[in-house]
Amino acid sequence: MDPLTDERREALALLLLAGLPGVGEATVRRLVETLGSGREALGAAPAAFAAVAGPAAEASRHGKEHRERAEGIVAWCERAGVRPLPLGAADYPATLLDLTGPPPVLFVRGDVALLSRPGVAVVGARAATAYGRRSAERIAHLLARNGIVVVSGLALGVDGAAHRAALEAGGPTVAVMGNGPDRVHPAAHRGLARRIAERGLLATELPPGAEARSHHFPKRNRILAALSRAVVVVEAARRSGALITARLAGEMGRDVLAVPGPMDATTSQGSNWLLAEGNT
Repeated sequence: MDPLTDERREALALLLLAGLPGVGEATVRRLVETLGSGREALGAAPAAFAAVAGPAAEASRHGKEHRERAEGIVAWCERAGVRPLPLGAADYPATLLDLTGPPPVLFVRGDVALLSRPGVAVVGARAATAYGRRSAERIAHLLARNGIVVVSGLALGVDGAAHRAALEAGGPTVAVMGNGPDRVHPAAHRGLARRIAERGLLATELPPGAEARSHHFPKRNRILAALSRAVVVVEAARRSGALITARLAGEMGRDVLAVPGPMDATTSQGSNWLLAEGNT
């Protein structure tokens, strides 16, 4: 493997830190802000490190298993053509810093410049109706034709319709995944994911080997919201991931919009609720 670049060394350090006991995204951010970088944090005096990360992390930070795990991830990225983009890198999206716990490393494949362009998230039901898919397509097509990056989550239904419409309009799209960069979920979207990697960007905070799990998606949704200047909820049940994304977006000061649907449609209860409650 080629010698590690400074960016990859920093990614390795942050991955190692994120794997320590009691260390989450917010703690990694505090380590970087307090001690200067991931690499500087690893080399910091024990008292300085423990003051931020805690005694359990201090006792483990030089452990062989943590380093080997981080080195394995960075080596896989090198082989697979995936860029492990560390917090603090020039191309790391500034909008993710609106999160208390931004991803220490964002695994990306495709055009990383899209992360610094204006984006709008188009989200909604997996079991979308024809009306929902058509609405998502029209919105995404209009956004893409006007140079706005269409951001979504690569799921079935509304997400897939939005990604496809953006590509068909000749515009950019970013897919934020709830699994590792070596996997595509759902499998039916493998072809779509290839097209996005070629003409847009695939992104995830999860390392290679991570399967799509239900608890990954709320965390994924915070990245969707942070990357976007606005979130459009096309169709959503009253309890849904799309409403989680909308709530997170509102908390970060993003605009939240919703497409109204039939009053008796389960798939529109959430989007209609957003409109009725004045949450858009």
